[in-house]
Amino acid sequence: MHTQSRPTSRQLDTDRLRIVIRWGESGPRPWESEIARRLRAVQGAEVIETPAHAPCGSADIVLDTSETPLHAAARAPAADHPSLGYWCFVYGDEGRLSDPCTAELAAGRRSALIQLVSIDANGQATLLEGGAIKTVPHSLRATRERMFDAVVSWPERALTRILEQPHRQIRGPSVPWTPAPPVPARFVALGGYARRIAQEMVEEHWAIGIIPRPVTHVLHSFDASEIQWLQPPEGHAIADPLGVVEREGTLTLLAESFDFDDRQGRIVALEVRDGKVLSPPREVLRRPVHLSYPHLIAHGAHLYCLPEAAGAGCVQLFRAERFPDCWVPDRILLQNFAAADATVYRWEGRWWMFVCNHADQDETKLYVFHAQDLFGRWHPHARNPVKCDLRSARPAGPLFEHEGALYRPAQDCSVTYGGAVAVNRVLTLSPTDFAEETVTVLRPLASGPYPHGLHTLTGAGAYTVVDGKRHSRSLRRLAWGLRQLARGLRTHADRPRQPAP
Repeated sequence: MHTQSRPTSRQLDTDRLRIVIRWGESGPRPWESEIARRLRAVQGAEVIETPAHAPCGSADIVLDTSETPLHAAARAPAADHPSLGYWCFVYGDEGRLSDPCTAELAAGRRSALIQLVSIDANGQATLLEGGAIKTVPHSLRATRERMFDAVVSWPERALTRILEQPHRQIRGPSVPWTPAPPVPARFVALGGYARRIAQEMVEEHWAIGIIPRPVTHVLHSFDASEIQWLQPPEGHAIADPLGVVEREGTLTLLAESFDFDDRQGRIVALEVRDGKVLSPPREVLRRPVHLSYPHLIAHGAHLYCLPEAAGAGCVQLFRAERFPDCWVPDRILLQNFAAADATVYRWEGRWWMFVCNHADQDETKLYVFHAQDLFGRWHPHARNPVKCDLRSARPAGPLFEHEGALYRPAQDCSVTYGGAVAVNRVLTLSPTDFAEETVTVLRPLASGPYPHGLHTLTGAGAYTVVDGKRHSRSLRRLAWGLRQLARGLRTHADRPRQPAP
């Protein structure tokens, strides 16, 4: 294994970069062909494809997507090493060169880590791009399809960053890698089905919590024992307390109420003062589809709500005729997009929408849209999806500012859905570029009443509102889950089969 703790930097001063892509003996797979297509579209790059057994020749970058990367590089003299490194994908925390996702499924993990690295002549690996994807417990094939679907844009992004720099440098943290032996794949699918069935028995009980401190305090000191939990109504879960208005110490909340009987979400309103609910939650918005995540937006003289309604296949804005009890449809911001947790914020003269897509790895891929006005026209970011990482992509509440910086709460779903909140500092935000870094992760109190998840984070003056969950076993939930699983398996079986990655 090769490791190094210091960032590395390598430079090249030629005008055009020659990139050799090495693929496996059976020829390029669909995701490899898509990587090559994207690289060819980058101005300033010359792309050559070759099978793994063929010599690479002189190259600035060798991108090896074969099943046995580095074999040819290991035999080549150091003088022939690519100027900008030998690029390949590594898997898991240990940086395996082979067997993507197999160890993770065998261990029953919900997430699998993949990283694109550049390995120099000294065997030191520099991280270019990385992220975690959600595994499919009963299918190694489907998990790998998800993984490689997520990474097709990574080499293009890394190359674009290099070409944009005056001296064409590679910078980033060093990461481990190892030519680990193959992981036996026996019993992965069988054990995965057993785990999937066990997961379908889990009922999630959500509740709202109040912290009597402003939202910015989580950046420096967060203590989950400070959360004052509100008791949800019998037979319901109350989650997603995104719509929060604070007036003289009284919090008016809009949240999702989830009915365990019909498994449908509606938007409810409730008032809270001194950690106590002043009146029972009352329904204020119902649609034919599941509703959740009632994000509030103040714009002009009106207050708007942007709830998640993925089943409608669009992003629908509602206007308050009488807050919080009367909402009317205002306009559609995005058509033909099954939005998950759309969150908007005005920053540096432009409106930004951060959202996931229920039709495209909704816990893993982050999409960004931008507009000059809240009412549109909304344009997709040039690098959508701007992020692929189960640990910090899906929105988890309104963005907020602190000491001139912009922070974006996101869900960490790597262990369980809504397991923790990752607070990201936005480093770059423009129509053509995006970057952020995770500065802290807020986790639930293991000994508390809701120890299994911390899901959203919303600031309201002197208060911070969160939601958390606890798990229980439910035969009713199992029956519903098995029906959903069977429907998903039928859908997957009807799809054209692709060669295994």
